[in-house]
Amino acid sequence: MRVDLYKAIEKFKVDATESKEWEKLDEESKEYVNRILRDFERKGIKLPDKERDEVKALQIDIAKEEHTANKAIQDCKEPLTIEHNDKNKGFKGMPEDFINKLTKPVGSDAQGKREVNMKYHEVLPLMRLCENEATR
Repeated sequence: MRVDLYKAIEKFKVDATESKEWEKLDEESKEYVNRILRDFERKGIKLPDKERDEVKALQIDIAKEEHTANKAIQDCKEPLTIEHNDKNKGFKGMPEDFINKLTKPVGSDAQGKREVNMKYHEVLPLMRLCENEATR
């Protein structure tokens, strides 16, 4: 984390406020400076060094876990079979053209079922639009 950069931006704001230059800035510039400072603070810039190092280590661990989970999803080759009929609204809230594009499973019990692969173009719309919690 760039403590020197944070301190420089913070000093700029203090100096500009004291010299009344802050008032001359347009609202967009003020908001930009405030957001930069806020983002630094949210990432723990004001924490003591030991706690900041702990936060950084946790962020690295989270990034590794996200990578592992994304890789597992990408490596999954077996599709999920979801039932969608009058009794079971597996794809409730999804556009009909999305449902119709999904692959129909092979077999005698495939009536009203569709297969969903773990590819982003199938999973992402489901996660965002599907009203059926069990499907999401």
